[in-house]
Amino acid sequence: MNNPIRGYQPGQIHTSFNLDGPDACDELVALKSGGTEARYTCAGTLVFSEGEIEDQLNPMMISGAADFIRIGGKLGYAAGVYRAPTKTLTYFMGDSIEFPDMLPGSELVNQLRVSYLSRARGYETANLTPWDIPGALASDGGVPAVKSMDLPFCGSATQAMRVRKITGLRLRRQERIQGGTLPPEAFNLVGGATVTIAIAAPYDALNGVYEIEGIHPGLDPIGESGEVAMRLPASLVKHDPAIYAWVPATDEEDVFDEAYDSTRKGTQAASAISVTTGDAVNLSTGGTIIPRIRFSFDPSTSSVTGYEWEYKTKVSTSDLLGRYETGGVIGHEVRDGSGKVFGHLSGSPELFYDIRVRAIGPNGNSDWVEVTDAKPVVDIVIDIPIQGTAAGGAGEITVSFRTPNDPDFRAIEIYGSDTNDSVAASLIGTAIYTSQNTIVSITESSLGTSVTRYYFARSRGDYASASAFTASVSATTTANP
Repeated sequence: MNNPIRGYQPGQIHTSFNLDGPDACDELVALKSGGTEARYTCAGTLVFSEGEIEDQLNPMMISGAADFIRIGGKLGYAAGVYRAPTKTLTYFMGDSIEFPDMLPGSELVNQLRVSYLSRARGYETANLTPWDIPGALASDGGVPAVKSMDLPFCGSATQAMRVRKITGLRLRRQERIQGGTLPPEAFNLVGGATVTIAIAAPYDALNGVYEIEGIHPGLDPIGESGEVAMRLPASLVKHDPAIYAWVPATDEEDVFDEAYDSTRKGTQAASAISVTTGDAVNLSTGGTIIPRIRFSFDPSTSSVTGYEWEYKTKVSTSDLLGRYETGGVIGHEVRDGSGKVFGHLSGSPELFYDIRVRAIGPNGNSDWVEVTDAKPVVDIVIDIPIQGTAAGGAGEITVSFRTPNDPDFRAIEIYGSDTNDSVAASLIGTAIYTSQNTIVSITESSLGTSVTRYYFARSRGDYASASAFTASVSATTTANP
């Protein structure tokens, strides 16, 4: 009645919703462990959306083995309990009655796999043991036919077991009466009601209890004076109270429920993040190296759909500026050989990166887990420059080095120092970008008279790679003329 799209009016709803349903659901059922519980409870959240209201409510109905029925054009409720016959019929009308006693093989089911909501696990989804419908597999020639059934509004394992048995045995009903017309005394029968069939020979093999699957009362004109005859075409299926019988000691299975930690709040985060860099994780394509950071972590202990990750670029470890950017989502099934979730971030060896990860699940997102100051590493070995010379002049020194004949060479840096120590040397000017096997010369001026200077050179390559320093070459300035 509260559906915002197609709300039912009181006159459109049959009283079975207020009478039959609550009475049946409130009945107490014994438990194997002692005590009782209500036969059917319904717990969950229903969000109304577009579409037929019956389709939206059906998951609630299934969780209580209930059915929608139509009575006089009104929507009614048939509870998941056995209803004793209210009428005995001794004959049928019409001559087109059929008595099928076997369903097509494609419609047969011999095993049910049922899920429900476990209170003991914080109302997460849990599964009952796959249940073989008694005698069904052998009757079907040993060919398994499995049906999965979700009970999203059932918060009780024992209720789920009862629904499973009722559903499974109802699915195995095969004997039917179709195409017949019931006599006028069956006028008060509705869908979901039961009736006793007691027909004389030679049709007495059909006798027994049947459930009304559908009945459509109507009036047919007869004669020429406006008389009408009531017709009650109906379809019936053989029924049995054993479908609803429940003996806790034998029908109820043991349920293993993991102890729920009530201190846990929402989706649990992944473990601490580990980082790997270097040639083992860098990507090489077409002769080009793509520096990468590989990050990995143990998965969340919660049920998750994936892991969202973000990264922040920094020019130094003390850089507090910058903001996180989206890296993407890693599927929950992505694992390496050690069972860890992993991902890659492509970056520059001259920059630092902070990476953070959080788990995404049906119960929300976890807190972020972060690793800071990760830096890609490219291990490129470059030859050092060769054939260094230095010549002093009036207040200046000219120094030369030949660049190596190395395909990874990109530039040369020349350093100068007052001592024969490369650690104390300072870069003269900037890196000089040139080709391999080329002599590069620079002049250091304004040095004064009789000044001795020591010079070192090193090669530079892609991704901030550098060679070792050369041995020193030195020279002494002369006096100004």
